[in-house]
Amino acid sequence: MWVHLRQFLKNPNLRSILLKTLWVVLLFGVTFYGAYGMAKSYIKTTKEKNKKTKELRDIENRLNLINSESAINNDFQKEKALREKLHMVKPGEDLIIIVPEDGGDGVKN
Repeated sequence: MWVHLRQFLKNPNLRSILLKTLWVVLLFGVTFYGAYGMAKSYIKTTKEKNKKTKELRDIENRLNLINSESAINNDFQKEKALREKLHMVKPGEDLIIIVPEDGGDGVKN
């Protein structure tokens, strides 16, 4: 086998064809490997982007829920504070007034 390879390489025409073929195969391999790596990287990046986009959507949904609950609670708290300050009650509620023990106006000196 080695004898045939040596005879094959001694012929200048066949040697140039062999070298050109090797260069083409090598360039094709490098190009294919590079393109495969880029495609693999692109797919990985796209998957990560989709995952992060989904996480961001979930966070935005939770934030919107918290904000809506906060607005409801905030309005309720404002109304409650105003009703307590003005000594007003809704129908069915009881008003409780706390009187200081000393019987004064509740101001400490």
